[in-house]
Amino acid sequence: MGINKRQYSKEQKEEIVQVLLGGQTALQLGREHNISPGLINRWRRQYLKGELNGHNDNQEIKRLQIQIAKLEQIIGKLAMENYMLKKRARIHHPKEKRRFIHHHRQLFHTLKEGCRLMGMPRSTYYYQVKEERVLRIMRQLGIRGRIKRIYTVTTNSKHNNRVYPNLINDKIAGSINQIWCSDITYIRILSGFVYLAAILDIYSRRIAGYAIGKTLSADLTLAALRMALATRKVKKLIHHSDQGVQYASLAYTDLLKKHVIAISMAAKGNPYDNAYVESFFKTLKHEEVYLWQYET
Repeated sequence: MGINKRQYSKEQKEEIVQVLLGGQTALQLGREHNISPGLINRWRRQYLKGELNGHNDNQEIKRLQIQIAKLEQIIGKLAMENYMLKKRARIHHPKEKRRFIHHHRQLFHTLKEGCRLMGMPRSTYYYQVKEERVLRIMRQLGIRGRIKRIYTVTTNSKHNNRVYPNLINDKIAGSINQIWCSDITYIRILSGFVYLAAILDIYSRRIAGYAIGKTLSADLTLAALRMALATRKVKKLIHHSDQGVQYASLAYTDLLKKHVIAISMAAKGNPYDNAYVESFFKTLKHEEVYLWQYET
């Protein structure tokens, strides 16, 4: 006998079960309705337990269960957002917000959502994470950052000596000994400061002459210039410096003129006019001076 595989409603199942309970056998009902007797007996058990449902009822239950699950998810999300907004009202510093997000990641579907609820850009979150991680690794390795040094003024442009025009505006050196740039910086030692005067060939980026002294006198810059002249052959050379009294002194400019060297000076208050030597001094200090403590 072929078995009917069509679906039955709850009412149809109850009607067959009631006939079964009235005295007719499952075998007789199965033959009459072309239904498996085993299935009829299962309906009877479900009916007695109050669990008998039709095919359409099962689909409706599943639909309602899915809808309930979605509603529970929405309610949970709203509850979480409400909790976050209350926390946000009490947390103001970005570092505290980042720490809260980090320790409550399980509350968010994404980090983007957590940052949005806490009113914090993701770029700020990642920057602080990287900064704290770098500091932690530095502590583990025993590495300390270099402290920014106090700036010491080495240029005194308040004098009555002649100030010369800038001759190297956008000028590019094509070979060595065409343009020299001069400047002075300080170096901290245990007992105070010493001063370094240097002359840089901007084509080769090599130091042509230098001198170290305890004072910012013209003798310091003259010593650096004499070293450069003793080690280099000059012709059609431009000497560039700031307007400091050391470079504008008669002794210094007379020595330049004696060797037929054109005198060039940067505009007052413009550090970019002498950037070549400034860059050298910065490299020297960060890669050598700041790493050691000099006694003398």
